Amino acid sequence: MAVEKVKQDLHAPVKLMIPRDPSNPQESDVTITVNGKNFLIKRGVQVEVPQYVAEVYYNSEAQKEIAYARQRRAERNVE
Repeated sequence: MAVEKVKQDLHAPVKLMIPRDPSNPQESDVTITVNGKNFLIKRGVQVEVPQYVAEVYYNSEAQKEIAYARQRRAERNVE
């Protein structure tokens, strides 16, 4: 029963808006792929996606921030 509840929650629709990228204005769409299923999301437009798609996007953004922080630390250590 609990597993079924988690599955339902992961498929529940949530709102997601991926901001436009001013440094790359030609890139107007973002593709998110989860288990072989593709979601094409237009930047700057609020859309409804399954919760698991939003989670993948937010996890990806968090990992980018971690990578940027590590890169900045490495650059400071080299100088």
